Amino acid sequence: MVDDLQVHAFQFKPFGKNMPKANRMSPDAFIQVALQLAYYRIYSQPAATSESASLRRYRLGRIDTIRSCTTDSVNFCKAMLNEKKTPSEKYRLLRKAVEAHMTYTNEVCYSKSFLVFIFQWRPQACVITKRDMQNLCEAQSLFRSKMCDILSMSV
Repeated sequence: MVDDLQVHAFQFKPFGKNMPKANRMSPDAFIQVALQLAYYRIYSQPAATSESASLRRYRLGRIDTIRSCTTDSVNFCKAMLNEKKTPSEKYRLLRKAVEAHMTYTNEVCYSKSFLVFIFQWRPQACVITKRDMQNLCEAQSLFRSKMCDILSMSV
């Protein structure tokens, strides 16, 4: 498998982290949205991506997941490929996607992400079904839904 790996690296010089900062955007959020756009341009669909977040507020620390693909990032990607969209509208959608990512990042860092609770329930479904076989179908169907599969694709 390693023999099949090809890596090409280049240095991007048009701008650095100061450009997003000068436009009051988080460099991390800006890059996450840019990665979404790159994937969308290649595959014509959004990427199921995640970014880890270290929660140092807890005594022994904890890690959570930031979902980079949002409705706002997809709208931005679609606009960038639409020749009818004006540069100002594309910029507005970029800002909205970056702000959505920053908001979600803050929610994750303060343990306010709804996905944390969904993924914490999933193992509990197994415990419930082992105790009570009558609930097996009901509990499993909840966690085998298409939405749960999509949400857990990159976990």
